Amino acid sequence: MFNPISETQTVEHHRRELLRQARLQRLATEIQRDQAKLHERFLAMVGDLMVSGGSRLKQRYQDANQSLSTPIIYDAPHRIPDLTAK
Repeated sequence: MFNPISETQTVEHHRRELLRQARLQRLATEIQRDQAKLHERFLAMVGDLMVSGGSRLKQRYQDANQSLSTPIIYDAPHRIPDLTAK
């Protein structure tokens, strides 16, 4: 025996299931697209960290080298021994 209410419910259930699958497919596509962007952002962040770390190291060692190459000035009236004299 044919039941129109049951048939309508079956069609409605099928329609909702198709919509749910389409929504899941859209989400899966969006996630894949976002993962590629996330990977690019991660690599950019790592690159920025490496550059900033290298800049800090460079500045640190330039400052250290400059302080070593600065001549020492004696203000006190000390006599500096002449090492070239015999």
